[in-house]
Parts: sequence; C-alpha cells; structure tokens
Amino acid sequence: MDVLVVSVGMTPQVVTETLWALFQGNPPFVPAEIHLLTTRLGELRLRGRPLPPEVPFAGRTLPPLCDPRGDGRLAPDDPGRLSELYRRFGHPLPRVFVHLSAERPEDLREEDVNLGFADLCARVLAGIRERRPDARLHVSLAGGRKSQSFYLGYALSLLGRSADVLSHVLVPPARENDPDFWWPEDGGEERVELVGVPFVPLRDFVEPALLAQLSAGRAGFGELVRSVRRAAASDPTLVLVAASREVRVEDVRFTLQPLRFALLWLLAAVARGDLADPVAPRGSLTWWGLIHDPDLVRAFLEVFARCGGDLERNQTLMLLRHGLTDWLTTTPRPARLSLGKGAHKALRRTLEPARAKLRDDLADHLPLPLRARVRIRWQQGALRGPKGGRLSVFRLEGVAPERIVLRDRVEA
Repeated sequence: MDVLVVSVGMTPQVVTETLWALFQGNPPFVPAEIHLLTTRLGELRLRGRPLPPEVPFAGRTLPPLCDPRGDGRLAPDDPGRLSELYRRFGHPLPRVFVHLSAERPEDLREEDVNLGFADLCARVLAGIRERRPDARLHVSLAGGRKSQSFYLGYALSLLGRSADVLSHVLVPPARENDPDFWWPEDGGEERVELVGVPFVPLRDFVEPALLAQLSAGRAGFGELVRSVRRAAASDPTLVLVAASREVRVEDVRFTLQPLRFALLWLLAAVARGDLADPVAPRGSLTWWGLIHDPDLVRAFLEVFARCGGDLERNQTLMLLRHGLTDWLTTTPRPARLSLGKGAHKALRRTLEPARAKLRDDLADHLPLPLRARVRIRWQQGALRGPKGGRLSVFRLEGVAPERIVLRDRVEA
C-alpha cells in the first residue's frame, strides 16, 4: 500500500501539487491513504470552510481540497480538488485523515504548541508503521510553517526506513502565490517538481514497545528522541530478518544459508533473553541444551522453516521434527527431549559444520572495526554437563541484548 503524509498550512494546494507529481512517476505512486497534519485554521482551509473574520490573512475562501468523514472515506460525489485529481487520472479515491494536535491550535507560535505538533508527527507516523508495516511511505514537508516541516521530517528520520521518501514540492515561480493553481493543466508547459530530501533512517533503533506507545499517544516526540539517542550512542545494532536470511550490523548486510541463519537466530534469541538454555549461564547456549531442551529445539526448527530451510531434504532435522511432534503428543512435561543416542549424534554431525561456518561467515562479512565488537565467543569445555562431561558454551558478544532485533520479514 502507498501512503502519503503531508504537513499542511494555509495552502492546501501543496497536497494536489505533490500528488500530481507522484502520479507522473514510472511506476506512479498512488496513495491509498493520505494523512494531513495541520492546525485548526488549516483544517478549515482544506475543507473549504470560511476562516474567522478576525484572522488577518484570511483572504477569500478557497475551494475545498477534500472533506473526509471520520473514517477517512470521501463521498462518491465529493466536490474537492483532490477527488477531481484522482478521477482525472482514473485512480480509486483514497481514504484521507486530517490530524490535529491535542491543543488544536489556530497557529504554531508558542513553544509548547510546536512541541505538541512534534508529538502529533510521531504519533501519526508510528501509527502507520504499526498498522501497515509494509506500506511505502512518502512524506512531504511542503506545507505549513518551517517548524511543521522540520518536525515532520525529523519524525520520519526517527521512524523511517531506507525505502521511505521525503520530499518538497516546487511550482513555477509565477504560480507560487496563486490561489487558483492546484496542478498543471493538460497540455500546458507548466510543471511541478518534487525535490527529494535525503534523511538518515533510524527505525531499527526504535523498540516495538515504544512504537506502540507512540501510536497510542502514551509517549511523545521527546521520548522518541531520547530513546534513539541512547540506542545510537551504545553498541551497534544486530538485525536478523528471517524471510530473507539477512544479517545487518550497522551498514553491513549479508545473507546466510538456512541452517547457519537458524543457529544465529537461536543464539540471538538466547542473548536477548527470549529463550534460555537450562544448563548454560544466562545469554549463553550449549550444544547439549540445543539437542535436549524442547523449547530450544522447537524454536530452532521454527526459524529454520521460516527462513526457507527444507526439513524434508535434511533427514536429521526431519527426524528431530518428527521426534519433537511425538514428544509433544505423548509426554506432558519431560525434563528433556530424548530421541535416542543415534539421533543426537546425527544432529550433532549436522550442526557442528554449521557452527564453525557461522563463525567464519561473521568474520568474513564484518569490517575490521566491528569484528572486535560483534562476534561469537566459544569457550570449549567451559561448563560441566548434567552427566559430568564438559560442555562447550558459546554466546554473542559486542552487542547489547536490547540492540538485537529479530524480524520475520524485510521492512526496507
């Protein structure tokens, strides 16, 4: 889904000007949702309502841009210029949402009112990210006061992905203050241009819990800035994306084969505290725990399947899966999963080469400054096992647990 977000002041024409330019793309960008962030006077303006007579810059009443209902739907016969533009290009009408900050200010002049608009930017963008994580997002900072543009662009940097776009719209100089100009007419020489604004996408630094709080209005722009600042100042971020088997450390990206990726995912989940090895220190993993603990076995097989691993082609893992199924259906709460010595040995033979190669993969792909920070540390025979033998322990080092991000699919 394509989503457009625009800051709007007293010139709602910036919305149709931006849309006209987006429709010219190859392929065109056709928003199914449009979010307009404005003030109380800006809302009157875009709905085509007269401004209060005491407003010094009221001027004449403009035709409506649109007049959406609370659910964002436009009436089939909506007379607004936005609907007219969509019909002219043959696109289905979008849902349009008008957002005002809690203070519902007429203008953005006081500091607290400006900060309220910043909170609004964070709430709207976080809500889109939470409801539509796969949406293509285009943000225009063309309308409103400079503080509106700054806060909306800043919020996109904090919540944006590399696939998102930030832009400003330019119209012919003779049309800049023309209230009758909404888009270039067919066959004319006038053009509207979108100027891209580069930004640093920092979405990976935002925890899902904070994203939900921002969307619900329980946190604001200030909390978002402080959270990202703390995260950016600490250890690097490690991101694992199951669907693509992609590993990201800072600006380094590479993919692993399913078996090695599943092992790294499991190790990362243990480091985060999502899973625990019953015989290892917190944040660490042993091969004994992986082979015997049902929760670890189940998590390993699940991510192996999610990242495209073929259990049917790997007889050892297929045996483990079937053994786990039998265990789940026949034994209520066993101390450990037992498939027999033969199955355990076969599983160990399958995993040992992947373990060694995983270590080499990380060393091959990470640049020198990061190799000393993000690495897998092996401690051979560091722990005495339940049956008295010595167990090797391995763990991720150089990345804080809260900086490890596990995703099912690609967001960017």
